[in-house]
Amino acid sequence: MTTLRAESDGQAVIINFWASWCAPCIAEMPILERVSRRRPDVRVIGINELDQPDAAKAMAVRTRITYPWLLDSTGEVGRAAETVNLPTTLLLRPDGSIGATKVGAFASTADLQHWIDRATP
Repeated sequence: MTTLRAESDGQAVIINFWASWCAPCIAEMPILERVSRRRPDVRVIGINELDQPDAAKAMAVRTRITYPWLLDSTGEVGRAAETVNLPTTLLLRPDGSIGATKVGAFASTADLQHWIDRATP
Protein backbone atom coordinates (compact mmCIF):
# COMPACT_ATOMS: atom_id res chain seq x y z
CA MET A 1 0.00 0.00 0.00
CA THR A 2 2.92 2.35 0.51
CA THR A 3 3.51 2.42 -3.23
CA LEU A 4 -0.16 3.15 -3.94
CA ARG A 5 -0.16 5.88 -1.30
CA ALA A 6 2.83 7.46 -3.01
CA GLU A 7 1.12 7.11 -6.39
CA SER A 8 -2.07 8.73 -5.14
CA ASP A 9 -0.40 12.14 -4.73
CA GLY A 10 -3.05 13.10 -2.18
CA GLN A 11 -5.94 11.75 -4.26
CA ALA A 12 -8.39 8.95 -3.72
CA VAL A 13 -7.45 5.92 -5.83
CA ILE A 14 -9.90 3.50 -7.42
CA ILE A 15 -8.43 0.08 -8.13
CA ASN A 16 -10.59 -1.96 -10.47
CA PHE A 17 -9.90 -5.66 -11.08
CA TRP A 18 -11.15 -6.89 -14.47
CA ALA A 19 -10.68 -9.57 -17.12
CA SER A 20 -11.36 -9.77 -20.85
CA TRP A 21 -13.75 -12.71 -20.40
CA CYS A 22 -15.86 -10.87 -17.77
CA ALA A 23 -19.01 -9.37 -19.37
CA PRO A 24 -19.82 -7.10 -16.38
CA CYS A 25 -16.22 -5.82 -16.48
CA ILE A 26 -16.59 -4.90 -20.14
CA ALA A 27 -19.82 -2.99 -19.43
CA GLU A 28 -18.25 -1.16 -16.48
CA MET A 29 -15.01 -0.01 -18.11
CA PRO A 30 -16.57 2.97 -19.98
CA ILE A 31 -18.11 4.11 -16.67
CA LEU A 32 -14.69 4.06 -15.01
CA GLU A 33 -13.23 5.91 -18.00
CA ARG A 34 -15.83 8.69 -17.76
CA VAL A 35 -15.18 9.12 -14.03
CA SER A 36 -11.40 9.13 -14.58
CA ARG A 37 -11.87 12.06 -16.97
CA ARG A 38 -14.44 13.96 -14.90
CA ARG A 39 -12.94 13.60 -11.44
CA PRO A 40 -9.42 15.03 -11.17
CA ASP A 41 -9.60 14.31 -7.42
CA VAL A 42 -9.75 10.56 -8.08
CA ARG A 43 -7.16 8.38 -9.80
CA VAL A 44 -8.36 5.19 -11.53
CA ILE A 45 -6.05 2.20 -11.94
CA GLY A 46 -7.15 -1.03 -13.59
CA ILE A 47 -5.71 -4.44 -12.83
CA ASN A 48 -6.32 -7.13 -15.40
CA GLU A 49 -6.50 -10.45 -13.64
CA LEU A 50 -5.61 -13.84 -15.12
CA ASP A 51 -5.50 -12.88 -18.81
CA GLN A 52 -2.83 -13.33 -21.42
CA PRO A 53 -1.14 -10.01 -22.31
CA ASP A 54 -2.64 -9.90 -25.83
CA ALA A 55 -6.19 -10.48 -24.56
CA ALA A 56 -5.83 -7.81 -21.88
CA LYS A 57 -4.42 -5.26 -24.30
CA ALA A 58 -7.14 -5.98 -26.87
CA MET A 59 -9.80 -5.40 -24.20
CA ALA A 60 -8.23 -2.11 -23.10
CA VAL A 61 -8.16 -0.95 -26.73
CA ARG A 62 -11.71 -2.14 -27.44
CA THR A 63 -13.16 -0.38 -24.39
CA ARG A 64 -11.02 2.72 -25.10
CA ILE A 65 -9.79 3.14 -21.55
CA THR A 66 -7.04 5.69 -21.09
CA TYR A 67 -6.46 5.24 -17.36
CA PRO A 68 -3.41 3.14 -16.45
CA TRP A 69 -3.77 -0.59 -16.01
CA LEU A 70 -1.51 -3.43 -14.95
CA LEU A 71 -1.43 -7.10 -15.89
CA ASP A 72 -1.79 -9.64 -13.08
CA SER A 73 -1.51 -12.76 -15.22
CA THR A 74 -0.84 -15.03 -12.21
CA GLY A 75 -3.61 -13.62 -10.00
CA GLU A 76 -1.12 -12.80 -7.23
CA VAL A 77 -2.31 -9.21 -6.81
CA GLY A 78 -5.95 -10.30 -6.88
CA ARG A 79 -5.29 -12.89 -4.17
CA ALA A 80 -3.54 -10.27 -2.04
CA ALA A 81 -6.57 -7.99 -2.46
CA GLU A 82 -8.85 -10.95 -1.69
CA THR A 83 -10.91 -10.60 -4.85
CA VAL A 84 -13.53 -13.33 -5.04
CA ASN A 85 -15.34 -12.31 -8.20
CA LEU A 86 -14.88 -9.84 -11.06
CA PRO A 87 -15.21 -6.99 -11.34
CA THR A 88 -14.01 -5.99 -7.89
CA THR A 89 -13.33 -2.35 -7.10
CA LEU A 90 -11.49 -0.86 -4.14
CA LEU A 91 -11.39 2.78 -3.18
CA LEU A 92 -8.33 3.96 -1.29
CA ARG A 93 -8.66 7.25 0.53
CA PRO A 94 -5.83 9.79 0.16
CA ASP A 95 -4.37 8.54 3.48
CA GLY A 96 -4.08 5.02 2.02
CA SER A 97 -6.92 3.47 4.04
CA ILE A 98 -9.59 1.42 2.29
CA GLY A 99 -12.72 3.54 2.02
CA ALA A 100 -14.96 1.09 0.18
CA THR A 101 -15.05 -2.23 -1.65
CA LYS A 102 -17.54 -3.34 -4.29
CA VAL A 103 -17.92 -6.72 -5.93
CA GLY A 104 -19.88 -6.48 -9.17
CA ALA A 105 -20.23 -3.77 -11.78
CA PHE A 106 -21.41 -0.22 -11.28
CA ALA A 107 -24.69 0.40 -13.09
CA SER A 108 -23.94 3.96 -14.18
CA THR A 109 -21.55 6.88 -13.87
CA ALA A 110 -23.85 8.37 -11.21
CA ASP A 111 -23.74 5.09 -9.27
CA LEU A 112 -19.92 5.14 -9.25
CA GLN A 113 -19.74 8.84 -8.35
CA HIS A 114 -22.18 8.33 -5.45
CA TRP A 115 -20.02 5.40 -4.20
CA ILE A 116 -16.90 7.60 -4.33
CA ASP A 117 -18.61 10.49 -2.54
CA ARG A 118 -19.87 8.24 0.27
CA ALA A 119 -16.39 6.76 0.82
CA THR A 120 -14.27 9.90 0.74
CA PRO A 121 -14.29 12.73 3.26
